Amino acid sequence: MNIVIQGLDRYVVERLSQAITLPLSQLTSTAITDIYFLASETIVYHQGVDQTSWWSFITIHLTPELQRFQQGIIDLFKAALQGQTIHMQFTWVYQPSHHTTTILDHDYPTFVTNTNQVQVSSSNTTVEKDIYHGNVFSGYEDDLNKIVEPLEQPNKKVKIVKSSKKDRS
Repeated sequence: MNIVIQGLDRYVVERLSQAITLPLSQLTSTAITDIYFLASETIVYHQGVDQTSWWSFITIHLTPELQRFQQGIIDLFKAALQGQTIHMQFTWVYQPSHHTTTILDHDYPTFVTNTNQVQVSSSNTTVEKDIYHGNVFSGYEDDLNKIVEPLEQPNKKVKIVKSSKKDRS
C-alpha cells in the first residue's frame, strides 16, 4: 500500500506514518513492510493563494481486495490528522498485486530503522569565513560605467566593441 500525501509538511507525514502504519496493517491485514508513505515538498494553491495544510490530497494505491476498508482507512486518517489539516480529499488507485514489482538488494536491510541507521557525529569546530566589506568593483568603475550608461539612456546608439583574448588576460 503506497500512500502519497500532498499539501502536508513532510514532518507531519513522518509522524503520521509512525502513528497509523500499525493500525493500517491491522485493519487491512497488510504486512507492515508493504505500507509506504510518500511525501514531497508540495504546496497547494487555489486561485493563487497557498492552501497548504488547509487542503490535503491523499492518494492511496492498494489492491482491489482492500476496497472494503476505504471508510476505516479514512477514519484512521481523520483521527490522526485532526488539527493538522482542515480538508482532505482521498483518491483510491486500485492495482492488482501482479502489476507491482519490488526489487530488493539483499546486501542491505529492507528499511532503515532507528537501530540500523548510520549515526553521524557532529564536530564542534566552527568555521569562520571572512566577509569582504569593501567595494568589489574597485578598479572597474570605468568599465562598469560603459555598461550602465547605455542602459540608462535607451535611445542612445551604442557601438559594441569585441575584446580580443589578449585583452581578457
